[in-house]
Amino acid sequence: MIAIVSSPDSMRKAMNYNEKKVDKNRAEFIHSNGYLKELAELNFYDKEEGLLRLMSRSEATSNCLHISLNFSVNDDLDRNKLIQITDDYMERIGFGDQPYLVYQHFDAAHPHVHVLTTNIKPDGKRIDTFRIGAGKSWTATRALEGIYGLTVATDQEMKESYTLKPVDLKRIVAGKSEVRSEINNILRTVPHKYAYTSLEEYNAILRQYNVFADRGSQNSRVFQSGGLLYTVLDDKCKPATKPIKASRFYPSPTMAFLQERFKQNAIRRLPFKKHIRQLIDAYFHSSNVSISGLVNDLSTKGIYTQLNINAQGFLYGVTFVDNIKKCAFIGSDLGKGYSASALQKRIEEKQAATEKLTPGNENLMAANKVPPSSDLGRLSSGHFAAKSFLPDESESFLDILLRSEYSYEPLPYQLRRTARKKRKRKN
Repeated sequence: MIAIVSSPDSMRKAMNYNEKKVDKNRAEFIHSNGYLKELAELNFYDKEEGLLRLMSRSEATSNCLHISLNFSVNDDLDRNKLIQITDDYMERIGFGDQPYLVYQHFDAAHPHVHVLTTNIKPDGKRIDTFRIGAGKSWTATRALEGIYGLTVATDQEMKESYTLKPVDLKRIVAGKSEVRSEINNILRTVPHKYAYTSLEEYNAILRQYNVFADRGSQNSRVFQSGGLLYTVLDDKCKPATKPIKASRFYPSPTMAFLQERFKQNAIRRLPFKKHIRQLIDAYFHSSNVSISGLVNDLSTKGIYTQLNINAQGFLYGVTFVDNIKKCAFIGSDLGKGYSASALQKRIEEKQAATEKLTPGNENLMAANKVPPSSDLGRLSSGHFAAKSFLPDESESFLDILLRSEYSYEPLPYQLRRTARKKRKRKN
């Protein structure tokens, strides 16, 4: 049994999320606690009022919980058993006296229910939910597994339950799945679980799942109104679907929401900076180094590297996503020696030093030393230079596809080197 606890920004959006599942026959409202009316008599407004009544008694901004209880496909659970387990779980985490709503979902292979409740008590005091997932919830699920004979969730299963999968491009192209539902599976986790401080870092995380967040160009209506659109990208980083407004997803990962997260994450991600730097530095102890080698080495350690490459094939930016620590850093934010140009310089210096230490082996070094431009050319198809896909009246469609998300592109290191002045020989 696995329990996932989150704090939605809006109780109404959480309600709508579950109720829409019911309308589409992908879920069923099976149980309520703390309501005076019978289950069949509760309409949408009755359910909403039962929670809002308590939430209005506190000024706390975090006042709603959305819990997902997930069971193994091997567990034989009927409706009554699911209700019994849910009531027991809510009692164990301290919410047994709170009003809550239980929905059984049918949109996954394994049995699972969603529970919507509030942590505001009748006296207006707030139930502490700090680290409730790793504390009370974890203890409760372990106990319930023994009491009800549930399949025990192994560490690997716990890890896999939080592992996202990329949007299935083939299914979308074939029209066999809803685009919004596919994207929403990603957006229910990434915006809340990862620490990022810019849209560039946020998009580097999303790119792993074929999703892109677009503000549009500075002249577009979306940008000027502070809007944000999401779309699915194909393997060439081009839009595979029409963009969808952020407000249509649950919970809403809008630009306003992200900007607030940028501030919070600036401190939250600091403890993980040293770890990524150490992994990069460790790679440079290798004898033969290259950009592609660095990307591949980091990937084996849970780090995704996004390379921003311009139309001429030059690397002008790099972003590192630690999928274990759940954080992202633009290279320059890691320190002076970790920007795109600095990394290329370190690689060239390492290659030159290795060549000097191997006299008479110039041909071998020439074969191993990959020019930065060709090295990046091989990687460019698998890495992403962020673009806006919203049209600008002053641009052609080709300009749009080649435009970087940021207008400032540092001059690549290869173009900044100047020829050494020859010293005049003394007669």
